[in-house]
Amino acid sequence: MKRSMISFLASLSLSTLAMASGAQLRSVQSNGSGCPVQASGAIPYGFDGEWLTIDLSKAQMNVARGEGISLEESRRQCAFTLDLKAPTGYRFALERAISWGQMDVSDGDQLHGTLEAFFAGAGSTNLLQASAEGSDQNSFTFDRTLNPYDLNWSDCHKDRSLVVNTAIRVSNNAAPRARYQTYSAATEDKLALKFVFQKCH
Repeated sequence: MKRSMISFLASLSLSTLAMASGAQLRSVQSNGSGCPVQASGAIPYGFDGEWLTIDLSKAQMNVARGEGISLEESRRQCAFTLDLKAPTGYRFALERAISWGQMDVSDGDQLHGTLEAFFAGAGSTNLLQASAEGSDQNSFTFDRTLNPYDLNWSDCHKDRSLVVNTAIRVSNNAAPRARYQTYSAATEDKLALKFVFQKCH
């Protein structure tokens, strides 16, 4: 993973992708089965002009599967609507997403993480996926980076909200009668999104 990440960073053209000072995140709204409607800062976040970090510890991004647990409890999602304003003369794109959390996943079970990002009213969507198998580990990190050619850029002449939907679920590929013989649980505690900027032509 480190090797591929280094080669990816080396492939970027600094004349094309850049960090533009003055980017502003004007609002963040949330909704979904794993988070409350954000009415008054229910989910804390921070933005430094490049990275948006979202604290999910006050959300309900916790999943479980096993005997007596409904299918709905095995999956959670939280959609964030971002009003991100690039500096004048620039456009922006989501480049990388990292999520962290805790897991107690039995052998034979899997934890899946997905992140979908799209601009409201536009047809193009980015989908990032990762998974972890049942093991002795008690935490996970899903670090997903888009290929430069797959970046979904904002419109230079029209403001559109960016919707980012993060989701986790636990599943088992065993036969139906054996699927509830084990117990697994996980929580997504933190999400970080990295944005890059490009001059409009």
